[in-house]
Amino acid sequence: MKITRLCLILSLILIWTCASCAGPPPLPTPTPTAEPAPTPTLQPSPTPIQSSVENPTPLGETASIGIVDFSITGLVRPATEQVLAASSANPAPEEGMEYVLVDLVEVCLPPIHQECFIRVKDMRLIGANGVEYRPKNILNHPFMMPNRHIQGGTTAYGYVAFIVAQSEEALIFSYQSDADGRVYLATE
Repeated sequence: MKITRLCLILSLILIWTCASCAGPPPLPTPTPTAEPAPTPTLQPSPTPIQSSVENPTPLGETASIGIVDFSITGLVRPATEQVLAASSANPAPEEGMEYVLVDLVEVCLPPIHQECFIRVKDMRLIGANGVEYRPKNILNHPFMMPNRHIQGGTTAYGYVAFIVAQSEEALIFSYQSDADGRVYLATE
């Protein structure tokens, strides 16, 4: 019985030793997988072309300055009869001059809880000869663009009146912001 027991113990030791010499069971062979799709890389957007008197933003397109987008949708020229008919208090232009109305759209870009302040006095019309015309206050004409606070996320529409030389061509609208520079838009 001792020998059987000894044989049994030796057999177990031998089996255990052989099992530990064989090492861990083999890992399954990996199957090839498809290459992952390349992750698109973000490309910087091109720097917007800055408008200038020589290269104004085209009529109907948007120009940004600070937190406001401007676009010109048209030009009423001549507008002298229209302005004078609105109120006898509106002064008649001098000989060789006429009223023009710039049809302007202003968009305040920040969220609704913020606002933009647009000052008409910072607007100009620049003639082909470089003369800058200041806006005129017009009484009793519908849709005139006043100085205004525009709520964020909203759009303001209106006319800005100027008196310019009748001979002026290629008028350029300009808005100057003390903090953000100047933008130029074609009116025709």
